[in-house]
Amino acid sequence: MKSLTQTQRKIYFVFLSAVALWCGLIILAPLLAWRGHSFSSGINYLIFSPVCHQMASRSFFVFGHQMAVCSRCTGIYFGFFASTLLFFVLIKMKKVPDLSYRVLFLAVIALAIDFAAGFTVVGNTKVSRFFTGFIVGAIALFFVLPGVLELGNSLRKKNRNDSNWR
Repeated sequence: MKSLTQTQRKIYFVFLSAVALWCGLIILAPLLAWRGHSFSSGINYLIFSPVCHQMASRSFFVFGHQMAVCSRCTGIYFGFFASTLLFFVLIKMKKVPDLSYRVLFLAVIALAIDFAAGFTVVGNTKVSRFFTGFIVGAIALFFVLPGVLELGNSLRKKNRNDSNWR
């Protein structure tokens, strides 16, 4: 990918905003609980309950309150967010890596090994879960975002062609 079209820039910033909001809500849940807003905090935890087991023993805590997702999910989402920010810089420098699926596969293997370690004497930690998740999330962005940007461009071209018929 060489540079972003005007449409792709708009799509990128909407995408970035959505990812930032998602990550912000993860941190907002314990902050709301800490400030005594238990109803709002509860809604936030409820939002994330379909995508994460939210086990306290596997979650980070902020101000004494559990984050909205476990440490592995936190890593995945924040890795995705960090790469979303990095993507724009790499586009500007014209250095977006063209990663093969092998790289993503290796990252998922590392995550799977960490997951499996949790069932052995070796075990795993919140930190190991976070970092293996972070790596998977960071790499996954380079497969997801280019497709989203291309889809947006295709839809825009289709709409432009459809409007020419009127």
